[in-house]
Amino acid sequence: MEDDSLAARWNNLFQSVENQELVKLGFDNLVSKYSEKQRFYHTLFHVENCLKQMDLLSNLICDKFSIAVAIWFHDVIYDPKKSDNEELSAVYAQKFLESIQLGKSQIQKIVSLILLTQRPSNPQSPDDKYLIDIDLSILGSDEDTYEIYESWIRKEYAHVPLGKYKTGRKEVLSSFIKTDYLYCSEFFRTKYETQAKQNIVRAIQAM
Repeated sequence: MEDDSLAARWNNLFQSVENQELVKLGFDNLVSKYSEKQRFYHTLFHVENCLKQMDLLSNLICDKFSIAVAIWFHDVIYDPKKSDNEELSAVYAQKFLESIQLGKSQIQKIVSLILLTQRPSNPQSPDDKYLIDIDLSILGSDEDTYEIYESWIRKEYAHVPLGKYKTGRKEVLSSFIKTDYLYCSEFFRTKYETQAKQNIVRAIQAM
């Protein structure tokens, strides 16, 4: 998905907003944020993939607008050296959504969804679960894509010494397969669960 099709998707999402200049500025700012030099996985590629996964659920998601907006903003602030990225992303989203005069209740829902992507999370509604699963869908990709994903994550944490990184990464990956199910929803369990666990076990063994 090229930037122009992403832009079309963004514009369609906010087509009812009166001030379209703010909509365009919002998109341009997002592109700038997701293009920062410290990013390798948490880029527009990740946004694109999440949007594609959301499309697969078009008949299942109740509030497609809120989920879509949460996808766009959930990693807009990303510093691998920090632990408050989701909180700052939620604040960033709130400021933009207030600027285009979105309703307060809708803004609060989107903010809550963004905060939910901070793990460990506790999704309650079906939409909550779909968003979490969408964010983790890369774990169930084919073996080659998963290996590239792992290499991107390592690049984002290049500031961490290799030994320390491997220990921390093993802990993160192990947490995904501690429970009976990695994915929250039946849809993603059926589609990606087996492959995701195979990928994670393989990655842990390779470290």
